[in-house]
Amino acid sequence: MKLPRMCFGYLPKPAFMSTKEKSNIHYIPTARHAAKKVISGLFALLGVGAFSCSVLAASMCQTFLPCIGLLILGILLCIVAYQQYTSAWTRIEIPKLHYRKHVISSVTEQEYYSLLRTWRLLSPGAYCHQVNNNIHICEGTKENLKKILEKRSVKKNGTILIQELDLDAIRNRQLETETLYQEVFQLPPAMQECVKNSLRTSHSQDRMVITPWIDRLQGPAPQEVLYTHIPGLRQEQTEPSLSVYTEAYIEAFKAAIERVSISRFVNKEGICLLVSPLGVIKGLDGAALHSAKILSKTAFLQAVEFLATEVVLPENKSKISITIALVDPDSVAPLRSVDTNVMFPTRESLSFSDFAPSSSSWCHVI
Repeated sequence: MKLPRMCFGYLPKPAFMSTKEKSNIHYIPTARHAAKKVISGLFALLGVGAFSCSVLAASMCQTFLPCIGLLILGILLCIVAYQQYTSAWTRIEIPKLHYRKHVISSVTEQEYYSLLRTWRLLSPGAYCHQVNNNIHICEGTKENLKKILEKRSVKKNGTILIQELDLDAIRNRQLETETLYQEVFQLPPAMQECVKNSLRTSHSQDRMVITPWIDRLQGPAPQEVLYTHIPGLRQEQTEPSLSVYTEAYIEAFKAAIERVSISRFVNKEGICLLVSPLGVIKGLDGAALHSAKILSKTAFLQAVEFLATEVVLPENKSKISITIALVDPDSVAPLRSVDTNVMFPTRESLSFSDFAPSSSSWCHVI
């Protein structure tokens, strides 16, 4: 009786073979992949059988030389099996593409849009960093703010509001310099007076002041408000520098993230930072105002880029999602447009009570 001859070259192979990947090393199946694996399996079985026979010869037959011979034979068969298995794959090393930061040559509107295009677009007005997927930026429109804040009704909700104040003028009891976005949100008057009284009486020269939110009966609100200095104010240079604005954003972001305590809610929903364009002085003419907005928003993108790639966060916050919302009530799209104003602009401050969920759970009975 003749057995049919088996040719491994005609063994069926899957149409789409998966590749093994480890870092930048890729293993691609060869043309005789299946045959090599079958041969490898046969040699592995023979090697295991030789090992078993050597153990049996040592324990029951108590013969020394056959035991050593079978042990060596098993090792050789396993080596041949490993060689057959490795020959079934082709090793290819593909270098990873390195992420290149966009270098700002000049502070212009075109450079701002070029910097924004380096972010991955998730939805209109929402972006994610291409390397660090935990860093998100979005436009702080009323619709987006309502989606973000209506879930954050607890006290420690991981939301920090970043405002700017003329801290040095308040400490020295001088006339304050006001900015265009200084009163974007309606804050409790008692909280603002407490901050100013604390600045007048303390001898600290800190560039940031943090105060907790004191009124939570009207709806969702940030857990704390971080007051930072106005960048570019009272500096020796005639024109404000981009690095000065970027450093102000970076310091504010780092301080705000440090203030957030880890909880089950924060691990689920992430950290949210609300910020308006910093350093846009009130009372500027049209051209100067446009230039100030370009400078501030470019510095904002550079600071978030630095936060995503350079800042080393604590281990318990390194994998938490961080969303930074840029709030500009005058703009139709605060990120996608530098200075495209709404058709009927109003200077009314945003109230956090407007972002409360519509359910009856927020009805407060007096």
